Amino acid sequence: MAFIALEGKERPLPLIQASDLQAEVACLSSDGRGLIFPVREIKTLPKGKGVKLISLDDGFQVKIMALVQRGRVQGIPANCMDACRGHRAGKGRPLFG
Repeated sequence: MAFIALEGKERPLPLIQASDLQAEVACLSSDGRGLIFPVREIKTLPKGKGVKLISLDDGFQVKIMALVQRGRVQGIPANCMDACRGHRAGKGRPLFG
């Protein structure tokens, strides 16, 4: 029985414990995009199915996934935090350039 199903070069992200459903998760992608969304948008799926956190173009991957702590996330400039807020599975916003 599989705990998680991966394809090709996919690798699981480290687990993050979030007991507060009002908390926010930040995802940073290898193409320089950031997306922040509420933890409550992440659903549990059966049979090792994954949950899309951020929509990525082919060849890009999630580099960092972290909880927003004290209004900040490592890797997202403070002046970009509000612009990066959206809904799970969105494209996120370019952080640089």
